[in-house]
Amino acid sequence: MKLLLTILTAGIFLAASHASQTIKGAKQDIETFKKEMSTQLDSIEAQLSELQTKAKERGNKAQEEAVTELEKSRDQLRTEIGKLKSETRERWKSLKKEISGSMKNLYSKIQESLND
Repeated sequence: MKLLLTILTAGIFLAASHASQTIKGAKQDIETFKKEMSTQLDSIEAQLSELQTKAKERGNKAQEEAVTELEKSRDQLRTEIGKLKSETRERWKSLKKEISGSMKNLYSKIQESLND
């Protein structure tokens, strides 16, 4: 009986240790993702600035309004990234996919505008 109790205790300890490692890994993954997205947002910031300058030089009000909308999308992404803290694993995967998709969408719109 004592051996069984020792085995069960060791199993519980190992499971708790594994859960702790999983949580640490998830937190590290979130932090890495946040840093990557922040870097991309910095790049987007520079491109938006370039777009805004071009729109003003051309006197293109429609393009200036489009840049304003893109800036709102950027701000929303920045807010979403800031909220990433202690999400569940499944919610984290979903959020990561949503934010990555939104980032790609914003980047594509900026590239289209830069090419106009």
